[in-house]
Amino acid sequence: MSSNAIRLMLQRIGAPSAHAWRRGWAVRSLRSGVSETSLKAAAGWSSGAMVSRYTNALRYEVAIEEFAKCFGSTQN
Repeated sequence: MSSNAIRLMLQRIGAPSAHAWRRGWAVRSLRSGVSETSLKAAAGWSSGAMVSRYTNALRYEVAIEEFAKCFGSTQN
């Protein structure tokens, strides 16, 4: 199947785009503790720019989650 055929099929069934699936996978992987280096390798990206692009909006959320794991939650 060509990339265009996949795009059209996803559109036809009302599913998120392949880009949205890839972004979701990247974000979920980081949230689950996968390192940026491992994510970059698994996705086949040659630089960390794509990791940053996909996760930029969530970087603060990921940082807060990491600090909460290390130091405990400060929320009541």
